[in-house]
Amino acid sequence: MLIKKLDQDIAALWPVLAREAGLDPALFHWNKRWPARGQRPMARVEQFVSDRGHSVVLKMVDAPRDPALFASMVNAQYRAAMAMSGETNVPAVLASHTNAQAVLMQGISGQTLFHALEDGEDHPVWLRRAGRWLAAFHRTGFKQEIEFKPDFNIRYLEGLLQDTSKVAEATEFEALARRALDRLPSFSGGQTVTAWAHGDANFHNILWDNGTLWGIDINKEHSAPIGYDVAWLLLHYAVNFVELDLLKPEEVVPQSALRAFFADYDIAKFDDPSIQTVLTVRLLNDWVRFPGDLDTLSIPKRLRYERQKAVVRNILGV
Repeated sequence: MLIKKLDQDIAALWPVLAREAGLDPALFHWNKRWPARGQRPMARVEQFVSDRGHSVVLKMVDAPRDPALFASMVNAQYRAAMAMSGETNVPAVLASHTNAQAVLMQGISGQTLFHALEDGEDHPVWLRRAGRWLAAFHRTGFKQEIEFKPDFNIRYLEGLLQDTSKVAEATEFEALARRALDRLPSFSGGQTVTAWAHGDANFHNILWDNGTLWGIDINKEHSAPIGYDVAWLLLHYAVNFVELDLLKPEEVVPQSALRAFFADYDIAKFDDPSIQTVLTVRLLNDWVRFPGDLDTLSIPKRLRYERQKAVVRNILGV
């Protein structure tokens, strides 16, 4: 076994977790480590493969150091894996160690929907598949119709405006944030749906493997209005793939993309107030995470900042 390529803590945990899962670690060899994408939670992800092609994945979360949060993440994945099957699925949890923040799970292959979109393949097909997986996930447990109120989002945005001294291009941010605040009350009182939330719904976290859609990296065990997952998925597509010059004012993605996604995401429609609220505020929330001095950003991060700003401006009709 190529254990010398593993970090010492993972090398020690691998046989323990394998045996807890009823596997013989001697029958597996280390195959590869997936590179981190520089996001939280910070994690190391290793794949082990048996001579018969059986694949398992060991994920160790290094930060944040919060065993209770880690346990919630594992519970969310376990619950979803038990509830989902067939062509929309989640990898099974095989064993976990809460104090070490490590989990052993079923290995899957295939490609992420992000890579499929990046390869320039038929975007409506992949958007429809993303909607299909997310609808199936949102149906796995708690689901309830509620009257939506954007009060939390209003208070949060007002809080961001209290001190913009360290915000990049603060004058433009303030103008856009106030424009968003003027719009948010119009979303109050409409009907939305709460459901089990993924918490990090993006095209890196949905994979396609020979007819099966797999969702990974569920954030934690919690419910929320469906707009938090749906809007972030649409924004992730807009920032990374949309030709922004072709968008009409107040569009986030082209109408063809919306039709494709909502063809199989049938829990709510695009005008759902929680979706519209999160589309309005999410990238403004992300804006303040960039440094005030944009010259300190790497070229890829600066390009991402400019893309996100352009999407915000278009959504708000500027």
